[in-house]
Amino acid sequence: MMFHSLSIRDVSLLGGEFCRRRELVREYLASFDTDRLLHSFRLNAGLPSEAEPLGGWESPDCGVRGHFAGHFLSACARFAYADGDERLRRQTQAVVAGLRACASASAGHTTPSGAALPPAWRP
Repeated sequence: MMFHSLSIRDVSLLGGEFCRRRELVREYLASFDTDRLLHSFRLNAGLPSEAEPLGGWESPDCGVRGHFAGHFLSACARFAYADGDERLRRQTQAVVAGLRACASASAGHTTPSGAALPPAWRP
């Protein structure tokens, strides 16, 4: 049996529960406040943030904060690519621009204990 890969653009949901849930995810992503997502990144980079911090795994005192940002970017990018969704393309661009600003500002930054942060760790 041969398997062939398909582009995400070649697959469509035409209705039903999966389609309904996909649209719920799209609307959630489009309405997400990216300033709240970037809050901890900005503070750790020494940048100001007036945004209300997110809770759960993204709360400022959680050791895995920043983790959700990758999931958010992946989901937005998939919708933007697969469907040409401009709202989610703009959400992706806003988060990437925010992370770029944080990376620039945090060069040479240290942890609260004074240890240098490796370049890849900028939560």
